[in-house]
Amino acid sequence: MPQDPSLEECETRESAAPRERVRVAVVALLTVHAGLLAFSAAHNAPTIDEPFHLAAGIRRGQEAAFDVDRGNPPLAGSIAALPVLLADPKVEWRAVPDSFAVGHDFLAANGLRSLWLITLARWACIPFSLLGGYICYRWGCDLHGASSGLLSLVLWCFCPSVLAHGQLVTGDMAAAAVGALAFYLFWRWLRRPCLGRAALAGLVWGLAELSKYVWLILYLLWPFMWLLLRRSGDKGTGTFLREMGQGALMVALSLYIINMGYMFDRPFQPLEKVDEGRKHSNLADTGSRSAGRLAGVPTPFPAQYLGGLGEMAGVAKGHYWSYFCGEWRRGGWWHFYPCALLIKLPLGTLALVALGFLCGRRGQSHFRGGDAPPSGLRRSRRESWHSPRERLPMSRLSRGDWRDDLFLWTPILVILAFVTWSGIAQHVRYALPILPFAFVWAGKATQVPASRGVAGRIGDPSDIRQIGNLPHAAGGIGDPSYASFVARGVPRMCAILMLLAWSTLSALWVYPHSLSYFNELAGGPIMGHEYLLDSNTDWGQDLLYFKTWLEEQREASPLYVTFNGCAAPEFFGIDSREVPQQLRGAVSADELSTRPGWYAVSVNFLHSHRYMTIDPAAAVDLSCFRSMRPTAMAGYSIFIYHVDGDSEGGTACEPEGGKR
Repeated sequence: MPQDPSLEECETRESAAPRERVRVAVVALLTVHAGLLAFSAAHNAPTIDEPFHLAAGIRRGQEAAFDVDRGNPPLAGSIAALPVLLADPKVEWRAVPDSFAVGHDFLAANGLRSLWLITLARWACIPFSLLGGYICYRWGCDLHGASSGLLSLVLWCFCPSVLAHGQLVTGDMAAAAVGALAFYLFWRWLRRPCLGRAALAGLVWGLAELSKYVWLILYLLWPFMWLLLRRSGDKGTGTFLREMGQGALMVALSLYIINMGYMFDRPFQPLEKVDEGRKHSNLADTGSRSAGRLAGVPTPFPAQYLGGLGEMAGVAKGHYWSYFCGEWRRGGWWHFYPCALLIKLPLGTLALVALGFLCGRRGQSHFRGGDAPPSGLRRSRRESWHSPRERLPMSRLSRGDWRDDLFLWTPILVILAFVTWSGIAQHVRYALPILPFAFVWAGKATQVPASRGVAGRIGDPSDIRQIGNLPHAAGGIGDPSYASFVARGVPRMCAILMLLAWSTLSALWVYPHSLSYFNELAGGPIMGHEYLLDSNTDWGQDLLYFKTWLEEQREASPLYVTFNGCAAPEFFGIDSREVPQQLRGAVSADELSTRPGWYAVSVNFLHSHRYMTIDPAAAVDLSCFRSMRPTAMAGYSIFIYHVDGDSEGGTACEPEGGKR
């Protein structure tokens, strides 16, 4: 006679279906995300930096040389070059080490075929963005449950900045994704220190260092966070010496991965023997005995890694120009990144991040002290900062821990401080590594604040089982605890879904021109150039859309083009002339009307673009077109004007709804 299945077996069987649906949702979201990235990668023109990033990766693969694009560690460029090397590209190295010149030579050598090669390289970089999305989901699940993980994943998959940079051959997405993975593994090690977790965190730490120099802060930040968390009372599962030894293993493995990424190029060289080390450390100009000793200390980093770091220090001293709200300034502003993110992220996303703060309220449990929860409520099986033998109230297990909040906000604040005061020009893409942490934080919105012992996460399959037993454990469906949970959970779920839909639709409305995305606060992407320029809105990505518009507008003659891109318009088969010198600067409408024709102008030059110019007077200034209404637009970064010599004041025709 068959025996009745146990309660645990029934719960396992009943919870398998929801877990399977969550897995399907995760795979579906990542598949859609990959499709969006692949499409935009094939239809957007190469941006300014991509040719030399790819050429540098090819040179590393063919020549094992790191003398091109030294200011960027090799991870992203080398991965991008893998499929291109199989396609037998033509190369020209006579301009080494000038990165921009090497990029131009790569385009010239391969002609229009370079568009296909760059598309291949872009597709090879898509896994970085998929990794970032999965980390958002996995971390959100570990903190607050499956519903939180799915919310974080949706925010990542449809974030305009992620869609814009996830399909480019740059190191920004690699830094965001691999850096988030490194932090996630370090967080897991801190919660339960062991040798395996330490080794894995150290290996990924090294990969993060190969993606972007910003992660050098980890050599100071991680020891500080470890000491801070131990001082707060968390002793983990090991002694202080054991954890310190595992931390030393992390550092050693990270250094090993960095050296391996540079093919062990002269590691442990004294700083005085490294050219860039002498140049930027000022050791040679210091006569002190301590400086002399420091100059002879071997460094564990490869020589080319230090050379790239020195090159970035030189860029910071150069003080390239930054643009914000109609003003150019060398270096930038302390408030640039908070304000820029406020207009570059969807308002629905910002609202969900804010909702995460509201959900951080601590509810009060009716369980006292360390008493175990009632038998009807199962304890969470998630790892916690507390000892596994400590019996905690249900509300404390559900609502999270302040240390988890600290772990999410510390990298956000430190990265923003680093990119703000590093001295380099300010671009939103430099703050891309904060997005995984912000989206995981936004996942807290799925939490329902605790009330009389009820603390749960909306839509989490495990919590559905838990809350399903609540009426029996708490005194029936009429119990105030159960009614309070339902009253709080349903409106919150509706609000979350509405904000999530708003964020997603706002991003897809602009796609595939995601690089030019601006939210409703800025007036949308059409008005975005009034606030931010260069890689924040116009990086040369829309030239192929302009070419498509031109093929449909045969009457657009004479055609004048001033374009901000990696190559001249003639390279893409566009027959045009440069905007006349007489129209640059302060030109009246009457003077403009004396030059009838069609004008295609990158929005950068509507604001006297001067990003890399030393003398502001040498900047290309076509601000005379700002008073005119564009006839059409290619994407949102190339404005097309039709100047009719017979019209008064040279006004433009009504917009014709040109190609987006």
